[in-house]
Amino acid sequence: MRQNLLLGLCLVSLLSSCTQTGPEPTDQPAAPAAAAPAESATMGPEYAFPLGQRLWDLWRTDAPHARPTSSLRRGQLAPGRAAESVVVLTGVRCYEILAVVEHAAPGLRLTLFDPTGVPQVHVDGDSDSLALGHAEPICPGAPGAYRLRLEADADMAYALRVYGATSL
Repeated sequence: MRQNLLLGLCLVSLLSSCTQTGPEPTDQPAAPAAAAPAESATMGPEYAFPLGQRLWDLWRTDAPHARPTSSLRRGQLAPGRAAESVVVLTGVRCYEILAVVEHAAPGLRLTLFDPTGVPQVHVDGDSDSLALGHAEPICPGAPGAYRLRLEADADMAYALRVYGATSL
């Protein structure tokens, strides 16, 4: 019980100390226990915008066995400014992080940092989507508050979400 309380206090402390180096993403509420696309072909209302539709399609093709474990994050990227957010990952799931951007552009990069701030995995691209954890799933050994950073060399809108399953 005491360990759980300490972990909770640590997570709250980490979450309150995080900063945004780019425009503020507009988080939408997390879907309550959304079914994986393989189980349900109905797109939820949180995907009802152009990039949301593309993120939904990417989820259905890249991670149909997983389900959302975070809120859908969206915002605007600018050259030299990163969009950052904190996600809590547990030690009982494996994760894939999917991101879509308005248009293909060089310099697109998605990085996941561990709770101590050390970069764990990243993916670079010049397309209009990125999948972090697709080739090799992200399976943390312990729960914690991880930081995501999305960067691009051009102005563009983005949407991203974390998906998880007990095994990927």
